[in-house]
Amino acid sequence: MQFQFSKMGTIRLRFLVDDPDALFSEYRQRGVKCNPNSVHDTSWGTREFALYDLDRNALTFYRDLTSAEKKGGCGVKLSSKRGPHGEHEERRGETSGP
Repeated sequence: MQFQFSKMGTIRLRFLVDDPDALFSEYRQRGVKCNPNSVHDTSWGTREFALYDLDRNALTFYRDLTSAEKKGGCGVKLSSKRGPHGEHEERRGETSGP
């Protein structure tokens, strides 16, 4: 688990889990709103999804990508838009230019 406390009082927690896809599906079936609305691979090498709890704490559930998954994840470009945890969001299908 990773912990971060921002100046604005938001607590951000990152939980390492075995299967974020299964956890995401379970949460969705129970009506939990997740942000973004899917599990996604990040440019920093994780597969993850995020949500806010009732106290507006930011929770991210992730696992590290395997070497094979990282090799297959080419073509990810970061946008200027920030995710719920301050990270840059990805734009799929676009490649980073030189």
